[in-house]
Formats: sequence, C-alpha cells, structure tokens
Amino acid sequence: MFATNKDLSKMIKEGSFREDLFYRISVVPITIPPLRERGEDILLLARHYVEEFNKKFMKKVGGFSREAEQILMAYSWPGNVRELKNILERVMILQNMGTTIMPENLPAEMRASVEKERFQIHVDDFLPDLSSEGMDYTALTENITRTIKSRILSRALEMSHGKKMEAAKLLRISRYKLIREQKKNGMV
Repeated sequence: MFATNKDLSKMIKEGSFREDLFYRISVVPITIPPLRERGEDILLLARHYVEEFNKKFMKKVGGFSREAEQILMAYSWPGNVRELKNILERVMILQNMGTTIMPENLPAEMRASVEKERFQIHVDDFLPDLSSEGMDYTALTENITRTIKSRILSRALEMSHGKKMEAAKLLRISRYKLIREQKKNGMV
C-alpha cells in the first residue's frame, strides 16, 4: 500500500518522480478527498474518537452540544483527520467525567477561525455588473455600506434571539443606537 498527498502525475512531468515506479504502485488508485470536503464524515469521525478516548481515558463524555458540532462542521481542517483526532484527544484529556463537549471546550484558535470565516464579507457580492455607462460611485458605496450594516445588525439580532438589548451589547452600542440604525437601514 502506498499513500501520498502529492500530485504524482505532475511530479512525473517535472522529472521528480519515476514513471516506472508510478505504474508499479498505481494498481488500484483510491483518492480520498480532504476532510473539509467530506462534511458528513466530520461528525462521524468525531463521535468515533470520543468513544475511543472515553475508553482510553476511562471517561464518560456524552458527545457534543449542537453548537460544538456546528463549529466542527464549519472548521476548514487544514490538518485533516490527524488534526481532528489530536484536537479531540486534547479536549477529552481536559474534559470532566460525564459532561458534554461545548464550544468553549474546543481550542480558541479553532473557534476564532470559524467566527472569522462566518463574518467574512465578499465585496464582489455587492457589486453590480459594470455597464458601458458606468455607475454612480457615491450611490454604490452608500448602498454597499447600508447592506453591510443591515447584515451586521441582523446577525447580532439573530445571535441574541431578537433581544435588542443583548444585540446592542454584542455590538457595543446602546439599544437606542441599534434601533436608530435599524430604521436608518430600512430594517423597521
């Protein structure tokens, strides 16, 4: 059995891998996509590792909260299955007996990475197609600003389950300013 994460066809063309060796080892090639492309496998593997580490560390951790599962699913897993296993081993070592894995039990850098991806805004999503007539720069930038502000306000309200005071605290503004911004951006 032979495994690699390299593009052997490309390496043969570059002369850095022997073609005859390639044909010897590629009897039944199997390609496994990276973990981030196999979303359905993430929770399956995570639950398997929790079971495995429950036995290894003699614990009875009951699995993941819904929020922790969402973080696991949203994370990009640059280290693939090894990273998943190592993170869960670390979490399980630190986890108390009989508890559920919560978002705060997952590594801070992992949670931060997911939050960063969640809040990324792609400017291209807001740009209209440029016609030969051009566009009004001022109107365009005002529209983009209003759209982004509306999304930020909506996200804060969603995270606070519609409670304006909590949403205002998340955004570090007063409740009055939140309501004023909602009106200003056509949300009320």
